[in-house]
Formats: sequence, structure tokens, C-alpha cells
Amino acid sequence: MNYSRLSQISSQSSTHESSPTDQEAFEQLPVDLPEQPQKQFNLNCWFKTKFFVRHALRDVKRNKCLFVLAFSSVFVVVLSMLLVNTVINQGPILFFDIA
Repeated sequence: MNYSRLSQISSQSSTHESSPTDQEAFEQLPVDLPEQPQKQFNLNCWFKTKFFVRHALRDVKRNKCLFVLAFSSVFVVVLSMLLVNTVINQGPILFFDIA
């Protein structure tokens, strides 16, 4: 790669001045631009929920395998935590019956 050529290009681009036609075009621009009316969005809870559900369902349709994988992994984790919690809660009763 020719680095001297790159430095010449960068120095030329930094010394480039705007042409008179650009300056004239800039001066002809209106100073006060009219304000555009902004569209009001109704961002209540129902709208946000509907928006989220619609996009979530679209994503599920697009990536069915990923959805099944994620759903099953969450299901396994929740089920195992319920099992561990039940064993811990019932543990003293089991040891009391043995004693």
C-alpha cells in the first residue's frame, strides 16, 4: 500500500474549499424553516402490549426452533427449581420420620 499517496489525498481533501456556487446556494437557503407538525402517538399500556405481542409472535414464526429451545430450557430450569424447593421444604419432615 502506498502511504505517501494516501497522505497526498488526505492533504488535498483537507485544503479543499467550497466552490462559489456552493456558497451561493447556501446563502439562498431560507433562514427560518417552517416547523413540521409532529405526529402524535398514543402510547398507552394497551398499545404497548399489543405492539410487543405482535412482534413477539412474528419472531416466533420466523425462528421456531430457537423458540422451542428457549421455552424448553426455561421450563426445565423452573421445574428443577420447584423440585429443589420442595425437597428442601420437606427435608426436615423426612429426617424426623426416620429418627
